[in-house]
Amino acid sequence: MKKWFLLPLVLTTVISLSACETKPTTNSSKIVIEIETTATTTTVITEKPSTTESSSESTPKSENSIVFDNLEISIDKSKVYATTIDNQFSDLDGSNVIALPLNITNLSSETHSINMFYLKSFGSNGTELENVYYYFDDGKDIFKDIRSGATLNAIYYMLYDGDGTYYLSFNSFSESKEIPINITTT
Repeated sequence: MKKWFLLPLVLTTVISLSACETKPTTNSSKIVIEIETTATTTTVITEKPSTTESSSESTPKSENSIVFDNLEISIDKSKVYATTIDNQFSDLDGSNVIALPLNITNLSSETHSINMFYLKSFGSNGTELENVYYYFDDGKDIFKDIRSGATLNAIYYMLYDGDGTYYLSFNSFSESKEIPINITTT
């Protein structure tokens, strides 16, 4: 007995799976990135610190980095590039995106990572940008666990909404830090 009735089901599955793949492509315009050397810091103390513990914060080793939640975070501005979202099923299909390569070093004595709920980006208009990391195959790498003393090189994808100052904002219940990023296209 021939099983031709399965052919449409198999073809539909193969076509739908191949349509979901996203591939970053580069734009022809040149992106010029300026990373501010000073990051703004706000520390919120919720409890009185114990007198037996040292509450000194680690200082960044690089001038273009911040220390947040025992992680040193810096942007490798020599590797920043522009791309677009390629997903026909998304309203953001064709939207311009800035890819920010981050170097994240774990300064704590335990395995640690960036909490995905602590990271937000703000565009040149001062409004929060929609997360787009999940449109890229390597977009979730930024949230991987990092062993003590190790460094993770990952890319953070941020929507482009025009030239101006963007902010990567790291905010937990106890501390808040931002990295300002001046973006101009030429």
